[in-house]
Amino acid sequence: MDDGTGQAIDLVVPLGSGSTHGDLELRYLLRSAEKHFAALGKVWIVGECPEWLDTAQARHIAMPDAHADNKDANLIEKILRVCAEPELSGEFVRASDDQVFWAPVVAGDLLPVRGERLAAHTWKWFLQDRWHKRMLNTVRALAGAGIADARNFDTHMPVLYSKTLFARVMETFAPEWRVPPGCCVNTLYFNEAQQDRFNARGYGELKVSFEDSVLCMLPHEVRQQIKAAGPDVRFLGYNETGFSDGLREVLERAFPNPSKYERHGR
Repeated sequence: MDDGTGQAIDLVVPLGSGSTHGDLELRYLLRSAEKHFAALGKVWIVGECPEWLDTAQARHIAMPDAHADNKDANLIEKILRVCAEPELSGEFVRASDDQVFWAPVVAGDLLPVRGERLAAHTWKWFLQDRWHKRMLNTVRALAGAGIADARNFDTHMPVLYSKTLFARVMETFAPEWRVPPGCCVNTLYFNEAQQDRFNARGYGELKVSFEDSVLCMLPHEVRQQIKAAGPDVRFLGYNETGFSDGLREVLERAFPNPSKYERHGR
């Protein structure tokens, strides 16, 4: 399949062992990508291998998490590993299992969304959680490379990477991202890549997030939240506690049929 240009775009999913739902999250990601991403090429799962994954349809690369206290370093290592595969498309989509293609998506929807400027906000991130410490370390790494006006690109949506450029950027910053607290992968990559292609729409237009506060949200409330975000919503994202019964019911109704990447009967 392609996006009208004749070029199929592969999907890469780094997968850890943290699912408490039998990797149901990955099922919904793959079902939604198969339904809504017309340019979908090969699917690569790097890391864990769910017992239901059909490895005749999806490419699986086994890779453990080597960094106990550095989440993004594990992501980067897995993406670098798949970038070494000759059959990986030159541009590919990197997605997390807790993301969903909610509506038809074209390649332009996967361009990065430029978030807030980071330099003015670094004071917030001292002595806070691991993610904020990682972002602060990313800002410092970029500043050390002469990029003083860095922006936040970690918007928890599927994004388009260049295979060769990703490898080059991560090689440049290897001393920074390999050592805890590490670096935020999208912010590091897109600021250093300095590409001139960005999403014309904002984060709030493209994605609806379901996080801790929606633990008890009912299905109709989930649908109302998606509808309220407007007609341009392309993606949903959630965290562990946001993956509520209500959200799961909405996803099951939207994507009830197994994808070709799921083994029959599993």
